[in-house]
Amino acid sequence: MAISMNERRALIIGAGAIGAALAARLLNLQPNQGAFGYVDLTWHSNAPTLNHSKLRLLQLNPTSDDELHGFAQARKVEGIKYDWVLNCTGFLSGNFGSPEKRIADIDPEFFIENMRVNSLPTLLIAKHFSHLINDDLNSEAPAIFAVISAKVGSISDNRLGGWYSYRASKTALNMAIKTLSIEWQRRYKKRCVVALHPGTTQSPLSKPFSAHVPPGKYFTAEQTADYLIEQLLKLKPENTGEFIAWSGERLSW
Repeated sequence: MAISMNERRALIIGAGAIGAALAARLLNLQPNQGAFGYVDLTWHSNAPTLNHSKLRLLQLNPTSDDELHGFAQARKVEGIKYDWVLNCTGFLSGNFGSPEKRIADIDPEFFIENMRVNSLPTLLIAKHFSHLINDDLNSEAPAIFAVISAKVGSISDNRLGGWYSYRASKTALNMAIKTLSIEWQRRYKKRCVVALHPGTTQSPLSKPFSAHVPPGKYFTAEQTADYLIEQLLKLKPENTGEFIAWSGERLSW
């Protein structure tokens, strides 16, 4: 695919249900909506079936410091900078276990896997991709670095308990985003760093835990992508460091 330097470009890390839907939706934005000319979408284990002339699918392990460094260096050689960088990686259950109902269920390997997949990648992406973000001071729109978090990571909102490892990993992720927003605000005046709560989205990740989700609050991936893009398009530099729900509600940390 020929690379043009004159159109907005997004990088979406993680081609799960939400990441893939975001890529598809961004490629269909109209010029008056802030259209993107190109989207790079990364996948780790399972390649998505998306196909578009302005979409690149790139394999990447977002938990690998070495792979992220190599990926960033390759984009630097290409002369690419991104207007949006969105991290959509996540883990809830699988071979390592499932969310705990009580403290007696804590398993060290499951806890570490939650931290490794839910918390660590954002720090590594920020570390290696900082120079790949397009901070155009002449643009009205800010450069965006956003990550899919979860409302269950809010300490003040925790009223049900349980899910120790997942909650802790999302809380750690939120702290990383808040801290990063402070550092980058000092250096990059047009860069906006936010955590996003997507709501409950129909996906392999959420399916085992969807039985009690009200139908009106169980979104398709396409709905979630539309809601999140709507919020992202509204962002201004002064919104950096916020925790934003799909609905636009500002959540407490």
